[in-house]
Amino acid sequence: MQDPTINSGRPIIEGTRVFVDRIIGHLENGMSIAEICDEYDLTPGQVKAVKQLSPEQVQYVKGYADALENVVMR
Repeated sequence: MQDPTINSGRPIIEGTRVFVDRIIGHLENGMSIAEICDEYDLTPGQVKAVKQLSPEQVQYVKGYADALENVVMR
């Protein structure tokens, strides 16, 4: 979910304040779905939805988060 009025539009897991790019990073670093669920109080379905993003969607989410961090750091 992406809402420009929340966290500058940084995509989050719907109904939570968990950033999608954070979950992507954990999945890329080998964290299990169960570990992510425990860490962020998510359901397996929420994590699996992130895991099913296309490579293009993953790049968009990661690029968006990186761009926001660069703006904040300036």
